[in-house]
Amino acid sequence: MENFIVPAFVGEVIDKIEQNGYEAWLVGGCVRDTLRGETPKDYDVASSAPCEEICRLFDRVIETGIKHGTVTVMIDNSPIEVTRYRIDGEYADHRRPDKVEFTADFKADLSRRDFTVNAIGYSPKRGIIDPFGGEADIKAKILRTVGDPEKRFDEDALRIMRAVRFASTLDFEIEENTLASAKKLSHTLKNVSVERIFSELKKTILGNRPELIEHIINNGGLSHVGLCRCDRLASIKKADGLTARLAVMITLCGGDAFTVLSALKSDNETKKAVTKIADMLNPELPLDRVSLKKHMSHIGEKGLCDLLEAEKALFGVEIGSAKAEIADIILKNEPYRIADLEISGDEITETGISGKKVGETLEHLLQKAIENPEINEKNRLKSLIAKN
Repeated sequence: MENFIVPAFVGEVIDKIEQNGYEAWLVGGCVRDTLRGETPKDYDVASSAPCEEICRLFDRVIETGIKHGTVTVMIDNSPIEVTRYRIDGEYADHRRPDKVEFTADFKADLSRRDFTVNAIGYSPKRGIIDPFGGEADIKAKILRTVGDPEKRFDEDALRIMRAVRFASTLDFEIEENTLASAKKLSHTLKNVSVERIFSELKKTILGNRPELIEHIINNGGLSHVGLCRCDRLASIKKADGLTARLAVMITLCGGDAFTVLSALKSDNETKKAVTKIADMLNPELPLDRVSLKKHMSHIGEKGLCDLLEAEKALFGVEIGSAKAEIADIILKNEPYRIADLEISGDEITETGISGKKVGETLEHLLQKAIENPEINEKNRLKSLIAKN
């Protein structure tokens, strides 16, 4: 393909492998994305070379998955994953093959892959190899498994999450039998680590079609993390940003944000941010200027913007004027945090106040300054202390 541009550092890896008597093909997402007219984020190479040969040929090699035939070659600071052609054995745990067998047949290697769009190889010398019609599926924007979908999903349940993720992020339709099998076997996702599920879930809801996650949730696929039957998930796309979209999804599913995100082993920052937003969701949430500053005092500027996005998605709240008010509050440096006050805790102590009363006084002054920014001047704040 004339328009298939292979970066120099990737070509270097392919050339060296082939100069030493082995085959090497670009495979997977980098081929799929190039055929879609997108620039790949990373590059994977499938090769007939054993791992020990790859380690011999290149100066910097990381043994990332040598048991399964995978190493990562570093060219400068760019990683290229190189995997030996292989055939997977039985999948007893619905997640990983019990064993793998190495093969010299690249087509056999492609046959073990999840979806046709990911089972295409490209060689700068030999061009495209596409035994399962992946290029046609890319053009038709259809996602289907390589071979029997029920067998593919039964082998590795994570492929069910990947199906809805690819359909959402690539804006593809899931082929009828593929979708039916994904729904049927959604319950097997309990065999997949929640960390992997959460990773795919986040990518799915940030895609163009986040509502596709309904197919998994409504068939019990995520009930073990507290996400049960729901609808209206198309509303997710009306909100911008991961935090807002997670809050919308969990709310529509009737879940408790803290419980769901704990079950998914979310990072603490995301869990706290989403939980705060979910707890504040209210179609009657006051959005006047003073209320906005009080909300910002509680959840910060970003948190409030995320909350507004979730309000828009769930309740159809018009948030343009509120966002303009927030920008103006920031521009005019109006106080909404204790750190914004023109008086410190030490200066309050100098007035004779001590202990927990210092914090209470600061909070009292902040509320006054939120309501009337003009009083945020040291002498005026001290006069308020005297009157209190």
